[in-house]
Order: sequence, then structure tokens, then C-alpha cells
Amino acid sequence: MSLGDFQRALADLVANPAMCLAVRRHGSDALDSYELTPREHRRLESVVWQRGMSANCTVYRSTRATPIYTLLQNTCDLLGPSLTHELNEYWMAFPRMEVRFDLEISRFADFLAQRLKSGVVECSCDSAAITEVLAIELARETERLRPRDEHLPHQKRAARFRTALPISS
Repeated sequence: MSLGDFQRALADLVANPAMCLAVRRHGSDALDSYELTPREHRRLESVVWQRGMSANCTVYRSTRATPIYTLLQNTCDLLGPSLTHELNEYWMAFPRMEVRFDLEISRFADFLAQRLKSGVVECSCDSAAITEVLAIELARETERLRPRDEHLPHQKRAARFRTALPISS
């Protein structure tokens, strides 16, 4: 028995709607990779049938899709209807969300670039165009997140910060 395995299984169910469906179809057999007590098995089998579980999965996936669609919007637009398939493939390859948006979009960009290079992405747009737009958007985000004063010595940055603060006497 492991509380950690129970919590991991619950998190995995939220992150993976296909796993929820597998538990619905096959019961506790779909949870065999976790060390769970019979009681924990029953609880998780019950969880997948609760009305809110679908909403949990949707919120989780929306949270993961938001930085990708927001920060790589032109790439997503070029992918068109293929975007949903590519996101699902990405989520299967990387089931755990990166908390930092820059890491999530960087990881997605690498994943998508590999798929474009290997020719497995099916979309109406030219994959070379998508690759180029993806590189531009990723470079823009990298530049946007770069510290503005990283070329200044620490003392000058501190002095610049102090002079920007309103000081009352």
C-alpha cells in the first residue's frame, strides 16, 4: 500500500482521459501498474464514473494547451485541424505538465519540430513553413523572457533599480 501510488494514479487519471476510459472498461486491471490496496482500487474505479471527472480532464488539458496556443499561436493556426492530434500525441509522449510555460512550449516545439522533420504531421500547410514559423515564435518567446539587463554588471543594475523607485523624504 502506498499513498504515493494512489495519488499518482489519481493524477494520471486526470491527465489522461484514455486511462479513465480504460478503467471504466477494464476496472482495476487498468490500474495494475500501481501498488494499490483493494480499497484504493475501488475508490479509483468509482472516481472515473463521477460527473466531475470529465471536467477535471478538460481543465487539465486546457491548462496545458493555453501556453502553447497563446505563445505559439501562428504555429497552431498553421496546423489547423491537425493541432488537436498533435497535442494528443505530445501529451501521450509527455504526460506530465511543465509548470513553467517557457519549458512547456519549448518541449512542445522540440516535439513538433521532430515530427515535422520526420514527415508524420498531416496538415494542409507546408511543413517547412510551419517549422520556420515555429522557430520564429520560439525565438521571440526566448527573447521576451530574457532578462533585460543581463549585460549590465550587478552594481549598475542595482543602481538603475534604486533610481527608478520613488523616494519620499
